[in-house]
Amino acid sequence: MLLNQINLLIFDMDGLLIDTEHTYREGWKYAFNKNNINVNDDIITSWVGKSVHETGKQLLELCGSEEIYIKIREDRESYIYDALYKDEIKVMPYAKEVLKLAKENGYVTGLATSSHKKRAVDVLTYLGLIEYIDIPVFGDSVERLKPFPDLYNEVLVQAKTTADYALALEDSITGAKAADAANIKTILVPDCDSKENLSELPGNVIIKAIDLSVLKKWMTIFN
Repeated sequence: MLLNQINLLIFDMDGLLIDTEHTYREGWKYAFNKNNINVNDDIITSWVGKSVHETGKQLLELCGSEEIYIKIREDRESYIYDALYKDEIKVMPYAKEVLKLAKENGYVTGLATSSHKKRAVDVLTYLGLIEYIDIPVFGDSVERLKPFPDLYNEVLVQAKTTADYALALEDSITGAKAADAANIKTILVPDCDSKENLSELPGNVIIKAIDLSVLKKWMTIFN
């Protein structure tokens, strides 16, 4: 892959475009407390950047039954929407700027998020980002979530292109592994709340940066 031949930019959402991870974590705490379930904060923190496929089994064990499992997820979802409409969920630094710049420079923009469509669309719409995304693919649109490549592969299919012409932007090792499995080179902007081990990055990570301003610089070089 030559960086100057990239025409598709595929973004993760949570922790990269939108600062949701703190709210997601507090949402778990709220839901567990509401249902009188004691869960160590370290367990909740370890879920940052991970999909329901990675955390679902442990969550079910903590809940003890399918009924409580469903109730916990519903209560957490209510917490997240309350936070959104109280303007407690913010756009990440440079996110809107780089999305707008990508469109102005002729890139196709994709979204590969493990979040389900309804919440993701609601959040992106409320925060004014949805208009900058050409090909959104959501967690309930594919069979397997990250670290499997299904989300990324679906974006490629809809864009009618191959991995050679795409670049992924991720905030987690789990997400970078998903892009790697789809053979897509990745810029990693680690979420500061994540407890992931960043000492060994997937081989597809070409840049590790502190924020999305790196993409602005990248587009300036190659356009």
